[in-house]
Amino acid sequence: MPIYTVTLEERATCADTCAHYADCYGNNMPFATRYKADTALIVTMYNELKILNAKHKDGFLVRLHILGDFFSLNYVSLWDKWLAEFDNLYVYGYSERKIGTPIGNALNILRIKWANRFMVRVSGDFNLKTMTALSFDDKRASDQLTNKQAFMCPVQEDKTDSCGTCGLCWSTSKNVIFKTH
Repeated sequence: MPIYTVTLEERATCADTCAHYADCYGNNMPFATRYKADTALIVTMYNELKILNAKHKDGFLVRLHILGDFFSLNYVSLWDKWLAEFDNLYVYGYSERKIGTPIGNALNILRIKWANRFMVRVSGDFNLKTMTALSFDDKRASDQLTNKQAFMCPVQEDKTDSCGTCGLCWSTSKNVIFKTH
């Protein structure tokens, strides 16, 4: 499937509890186009999803969020609505919003409801057994690798060219471990 991406303003849409709030990899992406999370963006996204859904009868994948995060419960609800409306839409990505927070709980509901079409992983939550994205610099991550509870990102291991040639992050619930954030 073709992959499309969404990049929001980091920090403006992120929880200040994020472990990488100060050292976000967005700090090293000066040329990324960041979209402001506002009504105009929502309207544009809806219109583009409608076009992509008609164009890609075999499906298309939206990677949320290269930078930024789910910024409100309403925004999470929109993805639920869009998944219901657009049969060809598949979503994957990462969110720091942990289960136990309002947005994290809402995302978890979508993971369950749209199990094969909404693969948004929780970043850095070692309390979860599946659907997490973890940093290799934490010993608990290497323990998960040893115990076969997680896999190392094949792109970072030079085992495949890109996320588009891999697909594990949106096709398995097994935890993924990244060498770097």
